[in-house]
Amino acid sequence: MSEKIDGFQIEKHELSSRIVNIDISDEVLSKLIFPFNKFDITALEYKPFTRFTIAKSLDDLSNNKLSKFLNEILKDRNTGCFIIKPQNLNSKIDDNFLVKLSTAISHLVGIPNYDAMAGKYYARFHVKHVDKSDSYLRKAYTNMDLHTDGTYVKEKTDWLLMSKLEERNAEGGETAMLHLDDWEHCDELFNDPTGQENFLWGSPKSKNIDYKVEHPIFSTDQNGRAQISYIDQFPEPKNMKQGIFLQKLSDNLEESKNKIITKLPVGSSIVANNYFWLHGRRPFKENKVFTVNHVTLYQIEDAHHTSAKYDEEISEFNLTALRPEYKNDFYAPFVKGSPVQLGCRYLNEYDIIENGCVLIVAAIEHIFIENQLLKDDGWVKLEDGDVMTINGLDGYALPKLHKRLDYARPKTI
Repeated sequence: MSEKIDGFQIEKHELSSRIVNIDISDEVLSKLIFPFNKFDITALEYKPFTRFTIAKSLDDLSNNKLSKFLNEILKDRNTGCFIIKPQNLNSKIDDNFLVKLSTAISHLVGIPNYDAMAGKYYARFHVKHVDKSDSYLRKAYTNMDLHTDGTYVKEKTDWLLMSKLEERNAEGGETAMLHLDDWEHCDELFNDPTGQENFLWGSPKSKNIDYKVEHPIFSTDQNGRAQISYIDQFPEPKNMKQGIFLQKLSDNLEESKNKIITKLPVGSSIVANNYFWLHGRRPFKENKVFTVNHVTLYQIEDAHHTSAKYDEEISEFNLTALRPEYKNDFYAPFVKGSPVQLGCRYLNEYDIIENGCVLIVAAIEHIFIENQLLKDDGWVKLEDGDVMTINGLDGYALPKLHKRLDYARPKTI
């Protein structure tokens, strides 16, 4: 890239020359901490002018070059997309800092639409293992097909910003992007008269929109080039012709070989022109790993409480003093402070009809043992870690070594 802005590293994305990568230097980030700390998240939500204040703080650190550059990217048909992120993450760059950074970036290129679902100028949500919502947005293991935003509201959506604030226990979930000019079937479907007809667009209850809108899927910009407004979940075809057109459109988008599939690092914001970029998300891979953690004398009350029957989406870490920790890029959390921790991968399960239980078979992939428990011959002395044993359903005891015996062999008769 020919553009140079002090404090910002600018280069083309490794997978597409249409996407610009922008890394914010540690020096710039450190200078943002003070102006960002001036306003908490509530102030940004309640006082719209504060959003422009932090946006100006960011732009000033680039000698007011950043805002001009970002707008040029978004309006350029040949690019129209950038990914901006901190060059390095540290303890001061938490999720609140990243929300403020996203707010600053968005207000350098326009004014965000009101999000009726969240009731704010932005929406923040979690993608979890279990989801009971009425749209693909939060469903971890379902492909979110390529689409544009704002198809079901009256306001125009010129661009969109998506930020990844946090990621844990996640494999998969890559971002999918497709530029309209790279789509193999664009001309064919753009020139089909059905795509120029008005379609009816609704939305699920969670969106908090009490009306429907009508608009065509395809339109043109001032130079006669194709623009698109489409999402697979919300159109309500009026007849067979529209239904078949939507099916063909959906199939041809998802089968495109020119999709860009990229894994966004935590802290990244991707900003794209909403008229000629489509975006989606690949499914996350279902996590078939779990941990087994020995319980100590000081953890028994909280450990016992985890046997209570909560809904699947509720984490006992949020309801007890037990704390998670992650090791060796293993996707499941271990219990912090447990002296013996086993990282396991599910292999199979067998129903035991006689007692209504399920026997789970797993492979142990990681073993972590505190040093004072591990003896020279590889034996683990559990009592040195105050590890508890269970007696029945509700009785807990400390083991005490009585004797170690040699390996038993048959007696000579």
